[in-house]
Amino acid sequence: MLNSIKMKLKRSGTSPSASTTVNGNSSTASSTTSSSSNEISSSPSASSTSTPAHHNHALSASATAAVLDGSLPRADLGLPTQHNTNKNRRRSSISREATLNASLLSLNNSGGSISTSIGTNGASAINTSQSSSIPSNSLVTTLAAEAAAAHATAIAAAVVDLPGLIETPLAKREALFKQKLIQCSVVDINWDDIEADKKAKEYKRLALIELVDYINTPGGQKILTEGVYQDIINMISINIFRALPSSGSGSGNGEEVSTGSGGGEGGGDDDEPYIEPAWVHLQLVYEFLLRFVVSAEVKVKAAKKQIDTVFCSKLIELFDSEDPRERDYLKTILHRIYGKFLSHRSFIRKAISHVFFRFVYETDRHNGIGELLEILGSIINGFALPLKDEHVQFLERALIPLHRPKSVANYFQQLSFCMVQYIEKDPTTVANILRGIMRSWPWSSSSKQILLLNEIEELLEIAGPEAASPIMNDLFRLLSRCVGSSHFQVSERALFLWNNEVLITTGILSSSYATQAIPLLCEPLCKQANGHWNPTVESLAKNVVRHYEEADGALFDRIRAGTAKAIEDRQKDIQLRKQRWIQLEAEASRMAAMAPSLTSSSSSSSSSSPIVPHSYTGRNNNTGISRTSISNTRPTKTEQKSMDEDEEKETD
Repeated sequence: MLNSIKMKLKRSGTSPSASTTVNGNSSTASSTTSSSSNEISSSPSASSTSTPAHHNHALSASATAAVLDGSLPRADLGLPTQHNTNKNRRRSSISREATLNASLLSLNNSGGSISTSIGTNGASAINTSQSSSIPSNSLVTTLAAEAAAAHATAIAAAVVDLPGLIETPLAKREALFKQKLIQCSVVDINWDDIEADKKAKEYKRLALIELVDYINTPGGQKILTEGVYQDIINMISINIFRALPSSGSGSGNGEEVSTGSGGGEGGGDDDEPYIEPAWVHLQLVYEFLLRFVVSAEVKVKAAKKQIDTVFCSKLIELFDSEDPRERDYLKTILHRIYGKFLSHRSFIRKAISHVFFRFVYETDRHNGIGELLEILGSIINGFALPLKDEHVQFLERALIPLHRPKSVANYFQQLSFCMVQYIEKDPTTVANILRGIMRSWPWSSSSKQILLLNEIEELLEIAGPEAASPIMNDLFRLLSRCVGSSHFQVSERALFLWNNEVLITTGILSSSYATQAIPLLCEPLCKQANGHWNPTVESLAKNVVRHYEEADGALFDRIRAGTAKAIEDRQKDIQLRKQRWIQLEAEASRMAAMAPSLTSSSSSSSSSSPIVPHSYTGRNNNTGISRTSISNTRPTKTEQKSMDEDEEKETD
């Protein structure tokens, strides 16, 4: 907001100054920022009667510094002593912005102007008046002054020299720790300009480094008491929970994917992932959160009031970040939270499943599917046996449908690992997994077919033939279509299944299941073995034919003979159909040649024929005989009677 106002002021040449009324006394407030100290000046009366800086951004820089370095008691200014007040400051800022927006709308509708008054509660009361003669650009000037004052106050709160935690006595260390958390809660920093707010960026970075290093020491762990939990989570929430930039790339971009697999869901090779400009601070905040979660001094019962389901839900939403470094931190932190806070486990699984639902059925775009699947791989490994119905439903409803999207190659390794974990826990789940894969088989995408054939081979090798017996016929039908595929890579990958020693000796491709496989596989195998254009496919098909001939030669010969006869009959039908088409084409050509003569004869006959009365017009649709001729050829009653008598005599 501040940057946009500055740009408008630069274009218009207006200076950011405004006339304000503080507690009923008229005074002029000008926002002047010093290049050496970056401090903002304000009226003493305002600082003595207004609420703290984190509520209304009206506290002077000297008062802020006095509070932060401990020389001025927080209670003298009405500052809370137990909780971080940055949350209230953000609420006040949002309230001010909403008030300004409402006043802008009112001003546009009424055509009047505004005047600003700052009361003791720190809220800006904006009044519109149609009779006022203040020029319209004063509104922009007032808004610019407000934004500049808020920005300068926030920067002043960040640019404060505080003593080190280690050098401070133990009695004052917790208070200093909270002051540093307040200093690290400043987020109103301009990251679009490298040269802007350089001092504030450096002060915040050094404070974050000191906090991370301090809680990583045995002595620093002792400061993580229940009294600082709220301040820590507030500082972390202010920094990491933000609106993510709109993704111009990502998984599900509608393009064909390659057979390679990867953890991130970036777009094409030419698209570079978005790099968070504030990562120099975000990385330290994430590191601080990780150290806080894994600390043995943090009591779960007290900490779960701050790290609640809302916090976990917002954390999962951040997995859509395009920055892979942020997703990697989120993956580690969420896994630690899942392991430490037992009461949140069910909620975390449901929240992840909702992300999958949106990805599969709605958006087809998400940047963190691979990282979420990595977390689930570890979670599934810890499931107790027998599997609960909730866990089986999670597999069927959330994980198996992830095979459908076009971008499955981007997270295929993680998804396949989750499937393997389920089968190792309970081999009977292989039937549901394979049934779900076959139900949405990508017949129009050869690259996805190759990926899924790789997964099927791995799953069958782990599960064994007994677990796959309920869907064995469906599986052989699928393999039959893949072996006979017109795409040589799909056919080649399907034939490579018979090179797996486990499947060929003890699996479903062994001789023990030849009676079920031969009737379904014989025809495509014979077709590919008899002169396929690709020598590799032809060689592999011949090896598979030889394998089944050795397993049950009589059955294979009988099926092959029946298949050959069926193929011959099919060829005859094709030839007969072609001949019929040739005849139809010849007949059509002959009729087309006769069309001009038929047209001329019909026109001549119509010109020479007499006009028929209306009651007798038209001809019989079937015979073409006119109705007059039909009426003239009818026999009389006497003739009809004699004809009937003759018929009776002949019958006798």
